[in-house]
Amino acid sequence: MKRFLTTLIIIYAFLFGFGGLAGSISTSKATEVNEKWGSLNSLKNVHSHLMNNGYIVRLEFKYPVSQWMKPLFYKNYMEIDFPAAFVGTAKKSFPLESPIISKVFASQSDRETLRVRFQINLDLKDIENRTKLLQQGRFMIIRFDVVSNEPSFA
Repeated sequence: MKRFLTTLIIIYAFLFGFGGLAGSISTSKATEVNEKWGSLNSLKNVHSHLMNNGYIVRLEFKYPVSQWMKPLFYKNYMEIDFPAAFVGTAKKSFPLESPIISKVFASQSDRETLRVRFQINLDLKDIENRTKLLQQGRFMIIRFDVVSNEPSFA
C-alpha cells in the first residue's frame, strides 16, 4: 500500500510539475506577442461617407497616426503603407457602397507595416490628382474627388 501511494504521489507531482511549466511557457509567449503588438498602432475600423463632390474613406486607428508613406497608384487600386501599425488579422476586407471605391483591404506587408489598398473604379481617370490625404488625430481621412479642381497632396 505504501509503495502504491508513493508511486501515485510521484506521478501526480510529475504531471503537475510539467503542467505548470507548460502553462508558464505559453503565457510568456503570449506576453511576448502582446508586447510586440502593444507598441504598434492598430487599425480599428473603416468608415465611408458620400459627399456631393466625391467620397471620403476614414481609417480609424487606436492612437493618433504619426506617419504614413506616399500613396502608390496602380491601374485599378491605390496603396498606402503605415509604418508601426497593424491589423488584427492577417487580412481584413471592408466592402464599401461607392461608385468610386468598391473595397478597402488591410493587410500586413511586414511585421510592423500595415498596407491599406483601395480598389478603384476603372472608369476614373487621373485618380492621383483626385486623391487628398488628411490626418486628424486617430483618423486618417482619404478623399476621392469626382471632379479634380484642387491641387494634389503630392
